[in-house]
This record gives sequence, C-alpha cells and structure tokens, in this order.
Amino acid sequence: MTRIVSGLPTTLNVGLPPDFAQRWLRGWLTTWAIAFPVRLAVRPFAQRVVGRLTA
Repeated sequence: MTRIVSGLPTTLNVGLPPDFAQRWLRGWLTTWAIAFPVRLAVRPFAQRVVGRLTA
C-alpha cells in the first residue's frame, strides 16, 4: 500500500526520469516510516470500532 501511495505522487511530480527508482524508494521509505507507527497506534481503536459495528 505504501509503495502505491508513494509511487503515484512521485510519478506525477517528476515523471519517469532515469533515477525514478531511487526517488520512489526514498519516498517509499519515508512514507513507510510514518505509516507503520501510525498503523500500530490506530489499530486497537479501529478493531474496537469494527467489533462494535459487527457485533
């Protein structure tokens, strides 16, 4: 998911230059470094919400 989220804006902003893979990797690592801790923090809340909605 984070690869897509970082790849689309990278493509839209810089196109497909020769160093695209390096730019995308840098963007993906940054995105992942933010998304993973947020996912860990939000997961318990999301599970409770889903559990209440589906109970």
